[in-house]
Amino acid sequence: MFDPFLPATELAELIRRRETTSVEVVSGYLDRIDRLNPELTAIVWLDPEATLAAARAADAALAAGREVGALPRRPHPDQGPHRPVQGQPCYYGSLGTSEEPAGEERAGGRPAAAAGFVLMGRSAAPEAGTMSVTESRRFGITRNPWDTTRSPG
Repeated sequence: MFDPFLPATELAELIRRRETTSVEVVSGYLDRIDRLNPELTAIVWLDPEATLAAARAADAALAAGREVGALPRRPHPDQGPHRPVQGQPCYYGSLGTSEEPAGEERAGGRPAAAAGFVLMGRSAAPEAGTMSVTESRRFGITRNPWDTTRSPG
């Protein structure tokens, strides 16, 4: 059974031992995002098809005995508001940015992917990364999942 509250290291170990698969974990997180994000506004861009394809590739790599990183294929949304990732829009939390996906990424644009995470999308960020709360004119207020009257920061 999918447990979204497992620490990344435990989840990685379950995947590594093949007690679950990257596809099962990613599917669980995608379902959870679909159910909760309309109220939370935590994820501002998501590519379910590419995320599931990356999870399938990770499962195939594990089955073939290939190295997949320290945290094998746990899903992870990238928040870096100033870190373009090729193929993903980089909004900077601003109305003044394009919907076009980044054609190139900066050096270090995928540190999570290098560790083995499946990059599943982009999480909300304050406009230009300048505030200590995640609120922007482009996407609105991101809500704390434990208390939706509060900000998660």
